[in-house]
Amino acid sequence: MAGSKEAFEEIYEKLEAPWTRTEPPQRLVELVESEKIKPCKAIDIGCGEGFYSIYLASKGFDVLGIDFSEKAIQHARKNASEHGVDAKFQVLDLTELSKITERFDFDIFQAFPAFEFKGCMFYVVFFVTKRAQGIVQQTLPYNRR
Repeated sequence: MAGSKEAFEEIYEKLEAPWTRTEPPQRLVELVESEKIKPCKAIDIGCGEGFYSIYLASKGFDVLGIDFSEKAIQHARKNASEHGVDAKFQVLDLTELSKITERFDFDIFQAFPAFEFKGCMFYVVFFVTKRAQGIVQQTLPYNRR
């Protein structure tokens, strides 16, 4: 696992994470804009550079973004500051979620690439809410850089 963490730190050091998206997934935007999910306490698991957390914070959500990469969290904090939003970020491994004692109404879990099709990678993002419609899965494409 240490080798994996080192690889992620190197990727974020160079700002070359191919999965980074500065805009939130359309499905997340639809859920927020339609008010199916209203501002609440949210956690963004695997937040990377923090752009989904930043979007939610800009819409009035109380957000905690977590990632096991220290470099990713450094970038997330810088990005949130540059966007003028109040989002909290914490270095934490997915296997250590029990260390978080807070309760959240809305969870985002960002997964890694799931499959490749015709030169385009796809990954899965899960939105989980206790107040709205349960689990919403979105498979999102991205092109390799």
